[in-house]
Amino acid sequence: MSVFHPKMTATSFGKNSVGAAPEDAAAYAERARTSGMEVDTPEQVAEKVLEQIESEEAEASMPSKW
Repeated sequence: MSVFHPKMTATSFGKNSVGAAPEDAAAYAERARTSGMEVDTPEQVAEKVLEQIESEEAEASMPSKW
């Protein structure tokens, strides 16, 4: 069994949440980036998950960019 800890990922996950402003994933990611948050692309997260599977690590997370 493995555990993966993603950080903020540029997806439309919260698009339909109550009270959320309708925006696409790119707009959400850009807003997050301009506020200083680290935002990973879905492809970056998928690559890291694949690395974890191949290495059989029990726990992994996205590396910090700063």
